[in-house]
Amino acid sequence: MSSLTESEPSLTFIVHPSSQTVSAGSHVTFKCSVSSHRKITYEWHHNNKTIRTDKQPRFNIRSDGSLRIAKTDLDDAGVYQCIAILTAKRSKIVRKKARSRTAKLTVEGKSLYLFRVGLYKLNFSDSLKDQTKVTSMKITDD
Repeated sequence: MSSLTESEPSLTFIVHPSSQTVSAGSHVTFKCSVSSHRKITYEWHHNNKTIRTDKQPRFNIRSDGSLRIAKTDLDDAGVYQCIAILTAKRSKIVRKKARSRTAKLTVEGKSLYLFRVGLYKLNFSDSLKDQTKVTSMKITDD
């Protein structure tokens, strides 16, 4: 007795993300695409953690698999990876996953955070110095 099973197609990346360097506050897009005649969903990882676009509105995973980050910040620097997911036609069961090559994002410049506490204004500034994040704070009474 033999059984027929539909062979699962392989997931082959035709576009891998590329490393990029941007200035803080600018937008960046990582491209990612898989060759498949089936519907593929994509997720992205930042430093090996899944990016949750519902909790990080500056991050947007587009239908073509690309990841767009709006108004980059120094905390966005790191390693990114695209994961392509093939699910069963009528269920949400994952049939196959494939990982792209990794890409590094370097964010140059400063981030500035302003807070007012009572009569005082606190300025926090993050900058990148020799690949080390430096945070400084200044308190003024204006």
